[in-house]
Amino acid sequence: MHAGRSPPSASTSLNFFWNTKESQKDSSNGSSKGTFRVAISGCSGLVGSALCDELQQKRIGGKEVEIVQLKRKGGAGVVKGGVETVEWSVETGVEDLEGLEGVDAVVHLAGENIAGAGFVNPWGGDKKQRIMESRRQGTKGIADAIASLKSKPSVFVCASAVGFYGFESSDQELSETAPKGTGFLADVVEEWETASASAKAGGAGKPRIVNARFGVVLSERGGVLAKLLPLFKLGVGGNLGSGSQWFSWVSARDVARALVFMIENSSLSGPVNVVAPSACTNAQFTQALGNVLLRPTLIPAPGFALKLLSGSDFADELLLGGQKAVPSKLEAAGFSFEDPTIQDALSDILAKGD
Repeated sequence: MHAGRSPPSASTSLNFFWNTKESQKDSSNGSSKGTFRVAISGCSGLVGSALCDELQQKRIGGKEVEIVQLKRKGGAGVVKGGVETVEWSVETGVEDLEGLEGVDAVVHLAGENIAGAGFVNPWGGDKKQRIMESRRQGTKGIADAIASLKSKPSVFVCASAVGFYGFESSDQELSETAPKGTGFLADVVEEWETASASAKAGGAGKPRIVNARFGVVLSERGGVLAKLLPLFKLGVGGNLGSGSQWFSWVSARDVARALVFMIENSSLSGPVNVVAPSACTNAQFTQALGNVLLRPTLIPAPGFALKLLSGSDFADELLLGGQKAVPSKLEAAGFSFEDPTIQDALSDILAKGD
C-alpha cells in the first residue's frame, strides 16, 4: 500500500484560523495580519472539501491559512463554524466585493455536476445548458469581481477538465500543449477557460491565472468511484464497453495538494493537467478495483446498452471514450504525487475511506 499522510490532529485543526468578519486587516495590503486568505467556491463539493482539509495542515508563505467561502445563494451552508462567507450566484456574480478585498488567492471550483445523480439519461432535459452556463457565466461573474477589486489576489485558480482534449481515446500522450478536441465537454472547457481570463481585464499584472484541468477525481466520498463501489462489492462490476479506452484519473488528495502547489508556485499559469502520471485503461482500472475489493470483474457493460441507458452523447464522452493526459507542467515544476498508480490510489482510498 502506498504511504499516505495521516489525518490532521485535533491540535492542528485548532491552530487553523477560520476567518470571521472581525478579523483585523493589515492596512498596507488588505490581508489579515499574519495570515494567508484563500477564497474558495465549491467548498462543500468533492474537491473543495479535500482542499479545505489540505489547507488545515498548511502554512503558505509562512502564514496560517484563512478560508473565505464563496457561497452560492441558496446553496449549501457554511463548511465550518465561523467561516467568513461571501455570496455569489451564476446569474449576478459576486455582489459583496468588499468581502473579497485583500484575499491572497481565489480558487473557483463550483459548477453543475457533469455526471449527474445516476446513469439513466444524465444529460437529459436542460442538463447540458446548466453545465455550460454554470461554468461560462458563473466563472465570468467571479472573474469580473476579481478584476474590479482594488486589492487583487496574486493568483486565481479556476477548475477545468481534461475533457478539453476530447474523448478519442488514442494512445497519444496529451500534455497542456495538445489542441482542443471535439465534443460537448471540449466546448464547455473552452468557454470555461475563456471566462476565467476576465479576471485579468486590461492586461493587469495580477492575478496569475491557472486553469486546473482535472482528470476523473477518485474518492470514496463521491464521484464515479462512489457510484461504482456498490456494483463492484456485489461482484457484478466489469469493463465499460471494450475497456480499451484511456482513463485519466487522480486521487482527491493529490488534487488538493496540486491546488495548493499552484497557489504557491508562481511559475505555473494557464492550463495545468491535474492527472496522475500513469493513466490507465478502463480495463486496468476495473481489474485494480476488483483486486483491491477481492471481487471478480467478469460482467462487462456492453457499449450499446450504455448508450441506451445513458444516451449516446454521455456514453461516448464519459463512459466509452477517454484520453491519455499527462501532468507535464506539474512534474516539470517539481510536484510529486502521493498516489502515482491506480493500484496505490485505490488501496489507500478504500483502506482509509479517503
